[in-house]
Amino acid sequence: MDAIYLENGDEEIEIDVDFDYEPHEAMTRHYPGNSESVAINYVCIAETKAELCLIGTAEDEIAEKVLDLIHEEQEYAAYGYMMD
Repeated sequence: MDAIYLENGDEEIEIDVDFDYEPHEAMTRHYPGNSESVAINYVCIAETKAELCLIGTAEDEIAEKVLDLIHEEQEYAAYGYMMD
């Protein structure tokens, strides 16, 4: 997976993210389905490996960035290039 950066004032810090990904599953007659989601387990600064304690808004921002990267990788796997 590509690098993920967290903005800190005027600089960006590269972070490592451990997460669980749950893909979308369609609803069927016998299954209620599941919406796509990312659960953040652990975040640290890539350079120092210092763990970050996140507030909800930062965690939501990181989860969104992770989903964006997952979608980009899925597009690349499906089409061999990024769609615009």
